[in-house]
Amino acid sequence: MSLNEILGMNARNFSFVREYNSRETIRLVDNKLKTKKALREAGLPVPGTYKVFRRSDQVRKFDFSTLPNSFVVKPNSGFGGKGIMVVYGKTKTGFLRSDGGLVTFDEIKLHILDILEGVYSLSGLPDVAYIEERIKSDKRLKRFSFKGLADIRIINFNMVPVMAMLRLPTVYSRGRANLHEGALGVQIDLNSGITDSGFWQNKPVKFFPGTKNKINGIKIPFWEEILTLSSQAQEVIGSSYLGVDVTISKEMGPVILELNARPGLSIQNVNNTGLKERLEKLKGVKPVLPSSAAALGRELFGKLKEITSPFVSNKPVLGLVEQVKILANKKIIGALAKIDTGADSSAIDFTIAQQLGFEKLVAKMKNADLNYRTKEELAQKIKKLKTEIESIIDILELKAVRSATGRQIRAKIKIKFKVAGKLVESEAYLADRSNLDFPVILGKDVLEYFLVDPLKYVSSSHKFKIKTTNDSVPFFGLMPKKLVGLSVCAIDRIGVFEWLKRGYKIISLRSCQEDHLLDLFFNLKINSLEKVDPQVYKQVSNLETLLLSPKVNGLNSSLHNANWLVSKSSPLIEKMASQFKSKVLANSFLLAKKVNKIFNRKEFLTKSGIKFLEKEESTNLGDSYLKIIGCVTKYGTFYSYPQRKLKDKNNQFIGLDFNFEADKNLLTQIRLLIEKINVVLMENKYKGIFSLNLLWDEKKKTLLLQKFTSTLPPSLSVQFLLKREDLAPLLLWHILEFMRAPYEVDFSTMQNQYLNGPIGGGYLEMYNNSDNYLKILKAPKVGIYEFINDQVLFKKADFRAPLEGEILFAGGVPHEGSVVRPKSRLGRIIFRQKIDEQKIPEQFLNLYQYQKIN
Repeated sequence: MSLNEILGMNARNFSFVREYNSRETIRLVDNKLKTKKALREAGLPVPGTYKVFRRSDQVRKFDFSTLPNSFVVKPNSGFGGKGIMVVYGKTKTGFLRSDGGLVTFDEIKLHILDILEGVYSLSGLPDVAYIEERIKSDKRLKRFSFKGLADIRIINFNMVPVMAMLRLPTVYSRGRANLHEGALGVQIDLNSGITDSGFWQNKPVKFFPGTKNKINGIKIPFWEEILTLSSQAQEVIGSSYLGVDVTISKEMGPVILELNARPGLSIQNVNNTGLKERLEKLKGVKPVLPSSAAALGRELFGKLKEITSPFVSNKPVLGLVEQVKILANKKIIGALAKIDTGADSSAIDFTIAQQLGFEKLVAKMKNADLNYRTKEELAQKIKKLKTEIESIIDILELKAVRSATGRQIRAKIKIKFKVAGKLVESEAYLADRSNLDFPVILGKDVLEYFLVDPLKYVSSSHKFKIKTTNDSVPFFGLMPKKLVGLSVCAIDRIGVFEWLKRGYKIISLRSCQEDHLLDLFFNLKINSLEKVDPQVYKQVSNLETLLLSPKVNGLNSSLHNANWLVSKSSPLIEKMASQFKSKVLANSFLLAKKVNKIFNRKEFLTKSGIKFLEKEESTNLGDSYLKIIGCVTKYGTFYSYPQRKLKDKNNQFIGLDFNFEADKNLLTQIRLLIEKINVVLMENKYKGIFSLNLLWDEKKKTLLLQKFTSTLPPSLSVQFLLKREDLAPLLLWHILEFMRAPYEVDFSTMQNQYLNGPIGGGYLEMYNNSDNYLKILKAPKVGIYEFINDQVLFKKADFRAPLEGEILFAGGVPHEGSVVRPKSRLGRIIFRQKIDEQKIPEQFLNLYQYQKIN
């Protein structure tokens, strides 16, 4: 690194900080609380804030015993890590520091008062203090740190990541991640997210101080997401030159710790590369999206183009699932293995062991009594079993093991694994894994010869070949098992995830009749706030007010460390999820926001060559509204057979008709339309589910585009009710694209299956079309009905898809005692055959008893 490449402090301040950042932006970044608020409102992850102190009397009045066991005290305008106090545990008289020393309540108060006096502020003026959530480090980085929290510093210019380093706390830095206090800085390759050499106490190092642990070859988890997050933060703040500090939380994944308008320059020493040349390259560059800015930074400044470079010690890199071969007794068996860095030992299923020639051993283990009550009984059984087995085979060990299959005695044998072309001699326990998703698990005993990339689902050695939804089983074995449906009904949030229900925990904050029947017939074990408080409907009106209600405390344990499925999020929901240490999945609100940034409607239509339907035209086209659901994949855009959208006499949407008979001319125009849209979507690197609202002008034989929206799985619950198995692969592909998992599919064959014609049925929705609130005195039962002689007759309480001639009344929000707002839904009717959409709702409305509330 020559002197000409180095960016000095004056050049940084005058040529970049002041030149490209406005005074307002610098003041915003210097104010940590305002910065956190702006990031949180934009939906970006930041640590929670417990308490803010602006005056000394607030400190004296505050009850510090109410704080959680661990937290961080920070100055609002601090710099260089000064004034930060980290507390790790609670005692009766105070709190514990990282070194085990005691901090009393009075000492914390005095420290906060010092902050208020401006002892640690950037300007020396009086400051604001706040107490923040202490982030617990991801175990993949924790093992390289002493006590404190490792973080990643990224320098961004014009939203593009320019340089990055990993900062590891050491004994010398007293658990802090600040380089000038003794922390270790480690170079990170921008493209691959893999570390190289380190820089500590003004010299290059290869090992973590005081140990023989190598610091090169570490694959930073969530790397692509971290870079995009840094660009998103810069976009939110509005600065052009910025330092972004990100850590990886054990519960939440990447979290933004702080932003810095004047990031330190020692990152150049850590990377052995100057910033000046890189920054000069980006003058005048203005990426449209954070994701494209992050990709540009990786392309321009990344060194490693292949993750299997010799730079990472020639160790093959594994994903979370690998195709492996197991060798024993001159036999070879192939299987799909789960890569588990937390497991000490590997294991194989009994069935594989039998195929490898261990039939007698497997039979003995299956027939043996492996239960025990005391340690003495365990020792006796192991001794007896070992004596019996020794006549069959020379085993390595018999041991009691706790695992996903329970507590049991297992036998360990010698075996060989061939993984990613590498043959490894190892050992493996035998276990009954027939009820688990993977017949093989590879533990630390095998993985020491490999690197594991948590962002890879599978390596290129194995790809999913999608033909039916059953092909998805191995993939969903890795999905989070704790899903929380946030809605009126859990099923509205879970949708066609019905085929994922095995082993999943489903929670509804506001349940409905549909949930009760699902719980009864499908044994989904749905938990709901209604079970905590049956009067919840009278106290909350929407998800936001529900989350703020004290009634939600009854489900606190269920909401923590979970994955929330929502169809439409908001900054408040994102904030609440962060406070519950949970993550919002299937967030169509954020996806729609991203799509809107990509697609200017007029520009989008111009590029596609599609005529846009103006609002005034739509009233003259009768019932020719159509809806198509599609998914953009690397193979092309898959899309469903067109569905006719039903309207009432007031032109209000009331349901979908799957019986719609489309003529060849219309289907041809739809195909041409999708091909045009596909080109635009692919050019803009859009991946995932979407829906199109169309209108078919029968007279002019013209197809018109009314609306393009992003649609995610939770909003497809009706298709689940009708067993729309044809749409399930669309959702699967959407998720696989989102997870970047490799898969293969025969595009033409699968697409033709969608276009074979209508599958029958549809659904209708009933609304309170009056201008009054309606108090429900009596509601029809949820279940199967028959329509005979213009009469709707109840048949049975069931929630399964209706048969021909039957109608399923799926209810909705109303039940006895509830109040329905004007224009709100009263119920949903699912059917298989063609039904008069104007007639049936009227018959069901007659089954309601209600009174109007002015």
